[in-house]
Amino acid sequence: MENQNLKIVGNALGILMNEHKLEILEEFWTEEYIQHNPMIKSGRESFKEFMKGWLNAMPDLKWEPILAPNTKGDQVWVYGKYTGTFQNDWMGVPANDKEISFTAVDIVRVEDGKLAEHWDVMDLKTMFEQMS
Repeated sequence: MENQNLKIVGNALGILMNEHKLEILEEFWTEEYIQHNPMIKSGRESFKEFMKGWLNAMPDLKWEPILAPNTKGDQVWVYGKYTGTFQNDWMGVPANDKEISFTAVDIVRVEDGKLAEHWDVMDLKTMFEQMS
């Protein structure tokens, strides 16, 4: 089961962050998706709206795992790197066309084959410094 959860999370994040296919949210995220990041409301639709804004701000957004994902039971941890060019205003910050690069640890709880809950530890200081 743990290996299956690794595949689910890796596929979901890879397709969403690298291919920008928002339609996969229906397949990979529960409708009641719980988000513990204070910038994003819980629920699949709220997450979809957040992602639309982020992908608009950084149309070339990419994510890559830095360390191999790890898992225990229904939780998967991934330490990865996010990169993109800040091309459109986002969250009240004017775009500057600079390359943005920061790291984050994403922790996901998988339930019945879907991403059900998410925690993250992001290097927001670096991200917002590059955005300003």
